[in-house]
Formats: sequence, structure tokens, C-alpha cells
Amino acid sequence: MAFRLIFTVLTAALLSACAAAPGPVSYLLDTEARPTGALSGDVIGLREIELPLYARRTQIAVLGPGGEATLNEDNRWAEEPPRAASRQVAPILAAQLRRPVVVEPWPQGVSPKLRVDIDVDYFIGALGGDIQLGGQYRLVRAAAPSDARILTFEYVEALNGETFADLVKGHNRALTRLAEDIARELAIR
Repeated sequence: MAFRLIFTVLTAALLSACAAAPGPVSYLLDTEARPTGALSGDVIGLREIELPLYARRTQIAVLGPGGEATLNEDNRWAEEPPRAASRQVAPILAAQLRRPVVVEPWPQGVSPKLRVDIDVDYFIGALGGDIQLGGQYRLVRAAAPSDARILTFEYVEALNGETFADLVKGHNRALTRLAEDIARELAIR
């Protein structure tokens, strides 16, 4: 009888140890800006945003107190970050400028008259701290590529909490600010 009880307890312990642990949580970069109605004018092309290696990974990078970048295995991006960031910026540009914006690769038969290239030097945040986004972007006219206008950007977004959800919201706000600044620059050109 004691043997059966010990066997049952050990079996239950082994089965509970083998139970599936919760998987990683996946987050989306997203924007609330969606263009409505007809868009007109020359098509703007947005090249896929260039991100540093740590920001291209599916694991969310976190900045530590000593300046170290740590990739978190339990909190991930739901899609490839360069593509997700590009797809967040494009509708903001379209909504602000009321012009069609396509993300590279261009749809067949579409040849943008103006191209936006964004190179990010850093895009990382600390839980309970700030998100930092910096780099440069180029505005390139198809008719005069050597006359490209190059501008730098740097944003710091304070987080409203200490969770990964707060960190993702900070990423969204920083990309939104970048898109809005690019739209303002394009509007005066």
C-alpha cells in the first residue's frame, strides 16, 4: 500500500513537472492612424526600416541599468520588427499627407516619385524608464536621387509603467512621433 502511494505521488509530481509552461507573450507594433477616404497625389515609397541587430530580433530588447541590452525570451514581437515598424509608419504618413504610401517591396506597376529611407541607430528602452529612438532618414526624389535630403532624429519617450506592455506602448509612441515629423517635413517640400 505504501509503495502504491509513493508511486502515485511520484507519478503526479512528474506529470506536473512535465505540464506545459506558458509560452512567450507576443506583442504587436500598431498604430491607430488609418487613412480614410481617397488618397491622391504622387505615391510615396517607404523602404523597410533598417534597425540595429538587437532591435531586429523577435525577442524584445531591454536596456539594463549598466547599459547592457538583454533579449527577453518570454516577451517577443509578434512579427519581424523591421516590417512591423515600417507598417506602423506608412499609414501615419498616408493619413497625415492624404497621399498613398507603399512599403518596400513596391507593388507591381507602382513606381514612387518620392522615397523615404529610415536608418535607426538605436531603439531600446528600460522597464520603468524611457524608450530611446534615434537615427536618420532620407527623402529621395526619383527624378533627382543625388539631391536627397538627410535629417536626423532623436526621441525619448517616458514609459507609463514597468511592464513589457508599457515598453511596447513606448515603442509605438516613438515610431508615431517619427512618422509625424517625417510627414511634416514632406508637407513643406
